[in-house]
Order: sequence, then structure tokens, then C-alpha cells
Amino acid sequence: MTDKVQDDEFMKQYMDTCKEQIEKLASDPDLLQQTLKPFMQMSQQLMAGGMLEGNMPNMIPDMGGMDINKMIAQMKEMYDYIKSNHKELMRKDASQIQELDDSSRRLRGMVKKLIEKVEAK
Repeated sequence: MTDKVQDDEFMKQYMDTCKEQIEKLASDPDLLQQTLKPFMQMSQQLMAGGMLEGNMPNMIPDMGGMDINKMIAQMKEMYDYIKSNHKELMRKDASQIQELDDSSRRLRGMVKKLIEKVEAK
């Protein structure tokens, strides 16, 4: 239950921050263009790498002649997509994260034992 509360609180803070940033960017077209360029490139790489698995609507445009209102609309679409699918996206990665945590824990234990053996000699 605590994890759900923490997840919900995290997502609420995340969404509030996103909304703040979108409003801030919407008021300054130059800042918006500067901010979105690396984000769009990273999103293209993620989609090309299959990390988003094509589930997200095609929202990565050519930044050259794009209207600022269109950029804002696309950012809102991404926001809505993340908001509605964050739990599913996190669940997909949860088993991999758990496996990494377990492996990391075992590795730390092995390193600790190795250090103890070296110090004992």
C-alpha cells in the first residue's frame, strides 16, 4: 500500500512539474525550441531502439517549420500518454529492475566476502 501511495505521490509531483514546465515553455518560443530539440532527438532514438515499442503516437516532428501551438499540443499529447500509461510502462520494467536489484545485492555480498578474505590474509 505504501508503494502505491509513493507511486501516486511521485506521479502527482511529476505531472505538476511537467505542467509548470509546459506553461513556462509556452510563454517563450525560443526557450521552447531550444528545450525541445534534444528531447525530440532522444525520443526518436528511444523509438528507433524499440524502447517505446511504437505504442506512442507519432509525435516526433521535423522541428524546422513547426508552429509553436502544434509543439504545445504535441507536448500535451505526450503528457497525456505518460499520465495514462505510466503504471503499465513501469510494470513492464519492474521485473528487470528487480532482477538488477537482486544481482546487485549478490554482487555486493560477493565483494564484501572477497574484501574480508583479502583483509584476513
